[in-house]
Amino acid sequence: MKPVAAMIVLLTVVLAAAVPAGAQDELFGAERRNQFELSVRQVFDPENRPVVVVTTAIPNSRLVFLREGDGYVSRYRVYLELRPKNGKKMRGEVWEEIVTAEQYSATQSNRDVSTSSRTFEVDPGEYRVKVSIEVIDTSLRFSREKEIRVVGHGEGLLVISEPAFMVPLGGGDAGRPRPGLMEIHLCGEDESFVQSSNGVYHGFDLWARVVHTVVGSFGGERLEVAARVVDARRRTLLYNHAVLTGTGEGHLQLCIDFQIDNLQLGEYDVEVSVLPPDGSGRIAAAGRFSVLFTRSSFTYRFDETLELLSIIADENELRELREAPEAERIEAWRRFWKKRDPTSGSDANERLDEFLSRISYVTRNFSLFSPGWRTDRGRVYIRHGSPDKISDASSGIGRSYQYWYYYSLGAVFIFEDPVGTGEYQLVSTELL
Repeated sequence: MKPVAAMIVLLTVVLAAAVPAGAQDELFGAERRNQFELSVRQVFDPENRPVVVVTTAIPNSRLVFLREGDGYVSRYRVYLELRPKNGKKMRGEVWEEIVTAEQYSATQSNRDVSTSSRTFEVDPGEYRVKVSIEVIDTSLRFSREKEIRVVGHGEGLLVISEPAFMVPLGGGDAGRPRPGLMEIHLCGEDESFVQSSNGVYHGFDLWARVVHTVVGSFGGERLEVAARVVDARRRTLLYNHAVLTGTGEGHLQLCIDFQIDNLQLGEYDVEVSVLPPDGSGRIAAAGRFSVLFTRSSFTYRFDETLELLSIIADENELRELREAPEAERIEAWRRFWKKRDPTSGSDANERLDEFLSRISYVTRNFSLFSPGWRTDRGRVYIRHGSPDKISDASSGIGRSYQYWYYYSLGAVFIFEDPVGTGEYQLVSTELL
């Protein structure tokens, strides 16, 4: 063994002894558990009784498909626990869903999403909702939890749901908001929109719709609504204010539409506040969404796009895209990924889907002082995916370490946080 390698191995052994019980694999635990989107909101039924609508959305790539006949089938079971926060009586429900795909490539897609929705009549009060998805005949099980406050008519309370992030089907210009403007309006259920998995937006003809349910005893009175989008530095990028008239039914669905073309790759918060007619008790809700590649990625942010692609591609692969005229860059991007498509006969591209999924993850988890994809951990994650195992350790003198093990590569990446800021730097890569 080389002296340097021996020293690294010795350091690994010494520091591994300092790893607290249960510290291994914590970093990616949340990613593995929360692999579906969960929306919980209140509405009223035709008799004006409060009901809770629970909706899940899980990408095909999180499921396991088996060949049946000429296609592929996956079955999963949804478990719901609805528990009052101030009571012991829990309501449980379970149901099954079947997902079919004609081509194998669709079974690996992050863009093809299976949604499931159920409505439950409940009494007013505060509830904790836990939903688990179990892929049948496998060991895969994912769980998420939400809290919701349910109000009835005549209680004098105003409640706003968490946001549901929606995307229009098929793109196009119908209903598209004007650039730089947030449009606030009342809306109903619209089948031309689908829920965006994990609040991620990527595409060249898309725009965002954020949906809230507002419930209270406001009837047909006027409500003041304000909304804004802020970036990671809390700078306001979009803002609008509107006065809307209630439906007279004591509940309404509020939609906020805006373009994403000019938002750079990163995470954003959308914040909404509603002032009731009597001017008392403004209520608010907020949610986080991510933007990946949009049209701006191929204009004034093109250098950033090339920098990202350089993590997984060499200069020869990037030459055509780098030299393409601005008007042809998006087509060059599509050709770049077409060459990497393992199933070129289908609409889905598993390599692109995985690339986008990895960027989304590092943006959400490693963007402390710079974009997550520019950090050492982010770049390793984008290039190699989730490690098979990680270990955390401390030297006892303020230095922290992480060890990312990739058994298929036969390598371990060693990261160091020298001053305890959470910003880890790659200090060594060793063979296992």
